[in-house]
Amino acid sequence: MEHDGVYPRGSVKKVRVTDLMSFVGTLELVPGPRVNLITGPNGSGKSSLVTALCVGLAGGMKTLGRQKDASELIRRGCSAFEVEVTLSGGPGQPDIRVHRRTEALQHHQPGERRQRRPPPKRQRTSAQQQQGGAGGSGPESEDEDVDADEPEGEEEGEGGGRGGGGRGRGHSQTTWRLDGRVVPEARVKDLTRELGIYFDNLCQFLPQERVSEFAALSAVELLENTEKVIGDGHLLRTHMQLVERSKALRAKREDLTRTRDRLAKVQADQAAAEPEYRRLRRRDELKEEVKRIRQKLLWVEKQAKEAAVRRAQQALTAAAARVTAAQREVQQAQAPLTAHNQDKERLDQAVSGRVRAITAQAKKVEAARGQLVAAEAALKQREEELQGLKAKSDRWRAEVTRCQEGLRKVEAEQQTAPTGISPQQAQRLEQIAGELQAAAGEVGGAGAQVDQKQHEVAAIQRDVQRLETAEQRRADRREALLRKLEGAQSGSRALVDWLAATRGQGGFVRRVLGPVLLEMSPVADAGWAGYLEQVIGRRGLCAVVTEHIEDNNKVQAWLMANRCTHQLICVRNGAQPVTHPDGEPAAYTAAYGITHTLDQLFEAPDLIKTALCNANGINTFYVGDNRTHSSQVFSALLSNTSVTRVFTPQGLTVATRSYYDRSHVMQSLEYLKPARLLAQPGAAGGEAEEQQERDVLEQRRRELEEAKRELARLQSELATRKAAADALQRERHQLLQARQRIQTRLKELERDASDFRRQLQRRLAEGDPMAAMRQLSQRLAEEVDRFSQQAAALADQVRQQHVLHRQLAPLQLQAAEMAARRAPLQRAYEAAAERLAADTRGRDAAQHALEAAKQVAQEAAALAREELGGAAAPDPELAAAWAGWPNEAAALEALMSEKTADMEAAQANLRGDEAAVLRAWSEREKELREEGAKAAAYEADVDKTAQEVEALKASWLPELQGHVAAVNEALRRNFASIGCAGEVALREDGDAFESYAAEIRVEYRPGEGLRALDRNHHSGGERSVATMLYLIALQGVTRTPFRVVDEINQGMDSRNERKVFNLLVESSSRPDTPQCFLLTPKLIANLQYNEHVRVHDLKPIRNGSIVMPPGLVDRLLQQAAAEREAAAAAAAAGGEGQAAAAHHARRGVALAPRQRTDVSLFGLGQLPWNLLKDFVVFRRAAAEQN
Repeated sequence: MEHDGVYPRGSVKKVRVTDLMSFVGTLELVPGPRVNLITGPNGSGKSSLVTALCVGLAGGMKTLGRQKDASELIRRGCSAFEVEVTLSGGPGQPDIRVHRRTEALQHHQPGERRQRRPPPKRQRTSAQQQQGGAGGSGPESEDEDVDADEPEGEEEGEGGGRGGGGRGRGHSQTTWRLDGRVVPEARVKDLTRELGIYFDNLCQFLPQERVSEFAALSAVELLENTEKVIGDGHLLRTHMQLVERSKALRAKREDLTRTRDRLAKVQADQAAAEPEYRRLRRRDELKEEVKRIRQKLLWVEKQAKEAAVRRAQQALTAAAARVTAAQREVQQAQAPLTAHNQDKERLDQAVSGRVRAITAQAKKVEAARGQLVAAEAALKQREEELQGLKAKSDRWRAEVTRCQEGLRKVEAEQQTAPTGISPQQAQRLEQIAGELQAAAGEVGGAGAQVDQKQHEVAAIQRDVQRLETAEQRRADRREALLRKLEGAQSGSRALVDWLAATRGQGGFVRRVLGPVLLEMSPVADAGWAGYLEQVIGRRGLCAVVTEHIEDNNKVQAWLMANRCTHQLICVRNGAQPVTHPDGEPAAYTAAYGITHTLDQLFEAPDLIKTALCNANGINTFYVGDNRTHSSQVFSALLSNTSVTRVFTPQGLTVATRSYYDRSHVMQSLEYLKPARLLAQPGAAGGEAEEQQERDVLEQRRRELEEAKRELARLQSELATRKAAADALQRERHQLLQARQRIQTRLKELERDASDFRRQLQRRLAEGDPMAAMRQLSQRLAEEVDRFSQQAAALADQVRQQHVLHRQLAPLQLQAAEMAARRAPLQRAYEAAAERLAADTRGRDAAQHALEAAKQVAQEAAALAREELGGAAAPDPELAAAWAGWPNEAAALEALMSEKTADMEAAQANLRGDEAAVLRAWSEREKELREEGAKAAAYEADVDKTAQEVEALKASWLPELQGHVAAVNEALRRNFASIGCAGEVALREDGDAFESYAAEIRVEYRPGEGLRALDRNHHSGGERSVATMLYLIALQGVTRTPFRVVDEINQGMDSRNERKVFNLLVESSSRPDTPQCFLLTPKLIANLQYNEHVRVHDLKPIRNGSIVMPPGLVDRLLQQAAAEREAAAAAAAAGGEGQAAAAHHARRGVALAPRQRTDVSLFGLGQLPWNLLKDFVVFRRAAAEQN
């Protein structure tokens, strides 16, 4: 928005109307950039200007609350109307001209109505489906679809969606032009949305017919309309998304809960049936296992018999082969044995001669070998001595070199090694000692603070526990009441739970309270409790109270579905203040002892009291004392007041007047009945104390949280200080270690240098062992010569011995070979004979065993084939099952006996129909899989939707709170400026975003207290004041270019009208505020105007059929203005001045106005700013004057 004299972008600079409604011809209105007051008597056409502004910018007909079709706006007798609205393009930008021409169709005359027919169904185009309709998407778009508020018979024209011309809906066609170019209506609507113009928002556009509708807006609707005018409407779009997604989230959570409940039930049923199912499965498994063990046992026996046949066959074949071989061996072994014996005798004689010669030569060789061994020992001794001398010399040189090198390194390191720590380190060591002392003091102080704060936290925790215990005791009272209700009328507890759940889900339209007993405060006096229970009754205390017929029907349906007989009370007109038609009890206290009426004996929501007054008349039962019961006092009470029913300690007295003789009164006394449902400890009015204790509990909890945070801070500070002290201690330890390492290293270097010097002196004193090398070499050469001579003599003797052995060896080998050959030949012959006899016997036995094994194997194969169902071998599955069992027949028989016993025991434990158990188990298994998958999908969907809701809420709520706070601050200032109090509060409701509301609360009289703006408690003028002040407060946060309010001052007194007007002028004169149009039939005198206010006074001229061109109208107005100024001047200057002024006026010459500006309407000048008015003149047809 801009400052003085400059029209902000989107504000109205000119409105030009032709033949619209009551306007004859063409009318132009040039509003100012700030406040425009449009005045004129009723019927002068102020609301017609509002209509022109709305329809000229493509506003919906529903917004006006009057006509249903655009053809009804054409002045009677004309064929079309035109509206041209010039909008500011902003500083330095060209203006925007929007022109509309609407023509009546030929078959329909303007101003006439015809019989409506049901509208045909229309298919939305693809573009409309994508954009949300012809008017766009979102809450701010105009409703272009046929609904209940639009006239029947309207149709979408062929050209309406493609260009500016064409047939419109209903009985007219409209052509739109934007800056002279024909455009479709959608383009105009896009422009208005771009400029922030929303005619369906009562906070921006409030025509006369919808003023009451704005005052009747609920708090929820007020918030939605407020969101529309803030910024570009994104807050409302986000709000609607939150409402939609939160409802979807609640529905998804309900689906998830139902799925989980069903899953839990099926799981419970499955768990309950699992023992029987497992017993049945175990029996079948054992039965099948026993069958398979028997099969394997027979198969193992068959295989064993077949293996025995194979072994018998093999044994027979082997026996026959052995008999044949034995016969051949006997024949072969007998011939060589005889020839061998003869050759052996000749060879033994030659061997004996050679043995005697070899023995003599062996003695000579042994003597030569002894001499060679002695020479070898002497030679080896000399070689060892020489080798040891060289090794000793090498070790001596290496040791000397090592000592010299080590001494040189130690001395070099001693020269470069530091003698102590650096001066900076020594200085730092002294500083650390002081810092450690200071740190110890800080740690001690912080520790003391932590201890003190811990004691404080413990004390607060004890206090909170005490208060929470008290709160729990109060909660126990509700449980006791629920037990009483359940005993009085079954189903009460389920009803309370259902009401709470439905209320939490936003399932009720208005308030639904009950049962009544839970809504009532405790009644301190037992007698009073008896009075109340005697009048209200058990059913009344168990009743449910509703405020809307839909809620009543919903509760009734639940009661019928659950076979409950609770009473329902529907207060359709809402809660009303409790009145006492027979008089206030305080007026009867002194004279008759009346103290209360029954409605004053307890506290309850206003809806509960209204319902009990309507149903039981508790506001007509009075409570008196013993004095009231006396006949004299009671007779006086009946004679002087309208009271007919009084409770006293003696009973309930009811007076009944005769229908025929009103002076005749009959009295009846009903004895009191003790209270049952209302008999309980507690005191009436204790809610305030309980609330006070709850407030104290919340305060102590906040103090506890604050103390815990402070304790955490102190503990953190203590840990920081301890860490600093520990760091100093570590630094000191490191410096001390560094000094100690330097000293230790110096000592080690001195010790190493001393060791190397001592070792070097000892080695040098010993000398090099290689000095005795020559003498040892000469001795070694002599021993080598001696050894060579002995070796040559031994070699000669050995050669001679070798010759003898070579001659003996062949003979001995031949004799040994012949001896070796004879023994095997003899044994082979004997063994062959024995084997022949044994193999013959074995062959006969094997033949007999084979025949017996074949018979047994045939019998076993037949049994196994029968058990396997005729199969020759087990299938793979059966073979796999056999793999885990033993392969021995005995073990299989023992296993089969064990499994048979288990099967019989399992069969004995079975109960019920086996087939039904298996069928039910399979069905539940399938349902568990399906419900589990469904629950997982629901849970993922719920998590995703919850995250989306939280993200939208985080982007929407803080911004909305900021705007509402700004509006609230402005509204408080506005109310304070008129001597009243008011505020607007954002009423939040968790995730029930459809219940978020903006509630206006006002206080017009001191001591009344802030209460919500309501037509039942506030007059029309008070609601108008609040509405106007709220609209003024919105100016600081809205970005709409202009605002229209039609006759909002109706019902205001002059005092409030003056205050509201001054506020409007003051607020609209500020920078960055929208242009304002305020329509009113009159303005009170002496209003304070400024240069930002422009008054447009509509002056209709009812001239019948007279046609007045605009130029004539201009001259008439100029003449009228000149006459008024001349008359004023004459009154000040005397008669001459008056005559001259009149003469000039009759000639049509206007006197120069004061402080004129260059802005004109119809060529007229303007009055001074403090009297600034534009006279807008238009004509009415003679037919409309009546």
